[in-house]
Amino acid sequence: MIDEDALKRIKEELARLVGKKIVLKSHRSRKKETTTEGVVESIYPFFFVISVEDRHRKVSFSYVDLLTKTVELVSIGA
Repeated sequence: MIDEDALKRIKEELARLVGKKIVLKSHRSRKKETTTEGVVESIYPFFFVISVEDRHRKVSFSYVDLLTKTVELVSIGA
């Protein structure tokens, strides 16, 4: 069961990060982890988009990815 309050808090926090640099840590499998820098580009009702700087591409994730810690975001600077 998904905690609706936790999802609401995640969406609110992401709304504050739009346009700001972040460190994105993605856990792809048990032993494979990817860390890169990017910018939170936009948020939508069911997913959000990160512009990844080192590869000049965009990736999208669902809010549940943050809730389950498949993806972690850390704000850089302010």
